[in-house]
Amino acid sequence: MKKINVTYACATAEEFPGCADLLYSYSEMNVIARATSILGAATGKALAKSDVLVMDDSVLALDGLQAVQSAHAACSRLNILLVYDKYINNSIMECFSIGIRGLLERKSCISLLRRAVPALYAGEVWMPRGLVQSLRNQSTNNGGSSSWDDFPSKMPGRGKMN
Repeated sequence: MKKINVTYACATAEEFPGCADLLYSYSEMNVIARATSILGAATGKALAKSDVLVMDDSVLALDGLQAVQSAHAACSRLNILLVYDKYINNSIMECFSIGIRGLLERKSCISLLRRAVPALYAGEVWMPRGLVQSLRNQSTNNGGSSSWDDFPSKMPGRGKMN
């Protein structure tokens, strides 16, 4: 079985247990690089060799949406998993529009990271079931037809919710 090449980016100190520690412990994954930013030549080279970028929301806050979009454009086969701490319901569609294909709550890392990375590698979309339900409820509360009807068609590849 081919190992999944992963780059991990986190701009702040992680709380134990961190995603990087978990990624290093998985035998089916090969951590190519550990970075504090997705900008820079060294990280760019690592991303070019990676199948999946596991990115903490601190990197998104530091580098910005444009940097994520540029990284995805430069490495179009790269699947990006955003690990977030704060609820991101308002910017979910924006995340998908810049190339992020997976969302994982930090509190779920221990139980779901090992499943999320291979799912992204296989071309699936990964996001918490509760987030999907929240988006669905929001769209029906706004009345009438909404963008929720178009949401599944905007998700690239097959979708998987946990």
